[in-house]
Amino acid sequence: FCFFALRESPSKEKDLILALLLYAACCSALLVVWPLANGRYAMPATPAIAALAGLAFERFRTGKPEFVQFALLLASGLLLYKITLTWLVMPALPALFRSSRDAALIVSGNISARPATLYVSIEGLDKNVVAYLPQPVRVVTFDELRQVSPPAWALLIPPSAQRLREVRPDLDVALRASVLDGGVQQQLLELRAK
Repeated sequence: FCFFALRESPSKEKDLILALLLYAACCSALLVVWPLANGRYAMPATPAIAALAGLAFERFRTGKPEFVQFALLLASGLLLYKITLTWLVMPALPALFRSSRDAALIVSGNISARPATLYVSIEGLDKNVVAYLPQPVRVVTFDELRQVSPPAWALLIPPSAQRLREVRPDLDVALRASVLDGGVQQQLLELRAK
């Protein structure tokens, strides 16, 4: 849409499209080069993208009405799915949707007995479980985890847990809990000096 609109003769609409594109692109370009960028930092570009979508909708509504009707039908179907899921299915069957919270409660309960930093390897990161954890969590690569000094906790997938035992024979790596969320098994390990 933007490409075709910018190729046409100059107009106020073309200037607006160019301004919105620049605004959205500059916000996103900064995130590409910023070393500590997070996905949520792209939110300032959202109003510009929404305005561009509105302009495209208006143009396609007169030029290609069948495309707009299909898009509206698809959007209506997605909205109906979301409403059905969040208003009917999730309240009726809460046990199906609380495995992340339950896993986090198991992890938190174990750590609260002997508080220490919890390290989560990025290879097996389950963001849904980590979101429920109240204590500070450090997400690290496996190479960084190898250099951790005890006492500490680690939440790892079983292959990473086995590798940690092999590369750090100087640690007492004790399995304290095993949690399952979304088909992914993770092991909570307590790392202590021998």
